[in-house]
Amino acid sequence: MESFTPPNPVQWWANRRRLAWGAFAVAVLETVSAIVLALYFPTAITALGVVFGWSYGLWGTIIATYIGCATWSDVVSAKN
Repeated sequence: MESFTPPNPVQWWANRRRLAWGAFAVAVLETVSAIVLALYFPTAITALGVVFGWSYGLWGTIIATYIGCATWSDVVSAKN
């Protein structure tokens, strides 16, 4: 099986890292907004619970994928 090498690996990882940090920032902002929303509109949290759950799943998946791919890349680099 052929190995995939991006045209510019430095830029490739910079974009992945930027995406992971963006996802983390949105998850933090979402948490703060959920707390504020719960304080002022407690019934809204029950209605938006599914939306918050799915979006946390999305942000967590993006962050976990970046961590997994970065670890895999380090392992492959260490073997070579």
